[in-house]
Amino acid sequence: MALNRHADEDGEDTDWLPVEPQEWPLQQTLDFLTEHQAFDRLLDNCPEVTPHWAFKTREVRGTAMTVPIAPALREWISGAAIPDLAASWQPGVPAVWALDQAVRNISTAFGHALSWTVGALTNLVNTNPLLSPAAPRLNTHTAWHIRHGVDTEQALTLLSAGVTSRRIAHLLGRDAALLGHRSDALRQWTAQHHIDGWTERYGAGEYEIQDLLEYVRTPADLINRLIDRGTATTPLTRLVPNLTDGSVTIARPRGDRPTIRIVRDRSRVATVPADRHLDFLAMIDSGLELDHRLQDGQLVTTRRSR
Repeated sequence: MALNRHADEDGEDTDWLPVEPQEWPLQQTLDFLTEHQAFDRLLDNCPEVTPHWAFKTREVRGTAMTVPIAPALREWISGAAIPDLAASWQPGVPAVWALDQAVRNISTAFGHALSWTVGALTNLVNTNPLLSPAAPRLNTHTAWHIRHGVDTEQALTLLSAGVTSRRIAHLLGRDAALLGHRSDALRQWTAQHHIDGWTERYGAGEYEIQDLLEYVRTPADLINRLIDRGTATTPLTRLVPNLTDGSVTIARPRGDRPTIRIVRDRSRVATVPADRHLDFLAMIDSGLELDHRLQDGQLVTTRRSR
């Protein structure tokens, strides 16, 4: 660790403050490892990796074919879809066999062997005692990018938090990185898109929507509140201006309108936020007889007395 001299308000030297060494971004780390043929050498010299990166022209009586590891790894980390990777890596190979080989090699090589060995190599390089304290270090998350096939810290955050779709994590992660949203603010930023934003901007499918709803969820326990207290309050979003208090109804989500809408006089006046969507849906599906009203820009739900 390098030390940096610190001056007080009068310009006098006081003490030495530690300075963390610079860490290279992912792409610079990949450039360095490629330049030094690290991926090829791992394939050639590590028995843990070599058997897991192998392709044949055909499933039966096929001949071995060479798929260069470094450009293949770049394509994988770039977020490319696996069918596109299969076609790119194996031109002329029957599509079904090419896809089968791509899936197998991605799982065994990138998902396990290569990510493990690159992680170990990165640690060895970064902790080498011959490095000067001020020398830059390799990106410490490189192995995780290889394992998951995404190129932003934000995408890794989504995947590690339970989002299972690499595609949606990649797209959201890239947007968040471009807009400067750090991982610690990613949940709130993702929720602001809401379900219709996920579908319109990112083409989110049903299972991707469920993943994202679980990710952004703020547990509210509305049913127990209704049972214990007889009332539950839900914050709202997309409120119509100059909205007055009073009775409203609930429009459930449907195919062309995936959000839960708050309705008055057959018009939408507000929407249940994405982070409350699952708990609110459970409440209105609970079988309890409920009344809803707006109060100070929030939705107050009460249980009807029998």
